[in-house]
Amino acid sequence: IYTVAAGEDHMKTINWNGETFYGSVPINQNTFFEVHMCGHTPPNPDYEMFRYDNIVHVFEYVVSGKGIIETKESRATVEAGDFYLLKKGFTGHYRADPDDPYDKIWVNVRGELVDRLCEIYRIYQPVTVIHCADDTISRCITEIHGLMEECGPDDQEEVMRVCSVRIMEILSVVRNSEIYRDSFKAASTAEMVKDYLDAHIYDDISLSDIAKLHFMHESTIIRKFSHEYGMTPMKYLNSIRINAAKKMLHDSIPIKQIASILRFSDTSYFSLCFKKETGISPTEYYKSVFGWRK
Repeated sequence: IYTVAAGEDHMKTINWNGETFYGSVPINQNTFFEVHMCGHTPPNPDYEMFRYDNIVHVFEYVVSGKGIIETKESRATVEAGDFYLLKKGFTGHYRADPDDPYDKIWVNVRGELVDRLCEIYRIYQPVTVIHCADDTISRCITEIHGLMEECGPDDQEEVMRVCSVRIMEILSVVRNSEIYRDSFKAASTAEMVKDYLDAHIYDDISLSDIAKLHFMHESTIIRKFSHEYGMTPMKYLNSIRINAAKKMLHDSIPIKQIASILRFSDTSYFSLCFKKETGISPTEYYKSVFGWRK
């Protein structure tokens, strides 16, 4: 069992049985997105991990060797170049092949963002295994490792934002893999735009970007999206960002940080958008939840 020393307010480097990994003890108990732990597991023929009703999403990339993932319903073998995702709620165990133990890099994440992305991308199975056609996934996990290793208390907001983008990149690769691609063939333009917006609320997105992505004129994107969802794409983006902001306010994240995380130009504009969407300011919303001024 991996543990993180209590009382720390930043990333903690831990060595255990030859492994090196980085654990996060968040300052603001953020339930929207958090890198819980990440690390590197070197070849070990005795390596075995049991999980019951797992509380995190496990992202693992096999650098070399082989491993086995077993649940009550299934058994899968993974090898060099494979990526696997164990969704939150996974019950089972995974282990190294004793004759050719795997070397793997991994990151464990949790929060509403990843839960929601798995729903958007229709990743429903407790275990997903794909073979990687390029180095996108290994690069993303390696970058997360570097960010976690260097992160201090003052850096955590930006580090978590960048890490969330890398996790979205990984899930996009899974979505575009052969095992999931067919489920998206029938999606309409409006559905694809909605999926894109849902997955990129942390990023700077313009209507022009969306139009270029789908090789359509901006007015066509607006017409198709409005016909299906009753609002423009940018109004929808603003709406889901405000919903995310509400969750962050529940987590007691400062208003200034929320505005930055969700890519509003400044706190005043964020407050204006929040009030327009909800009828009250972020501060008034916070008071309504906790009964005292932030």
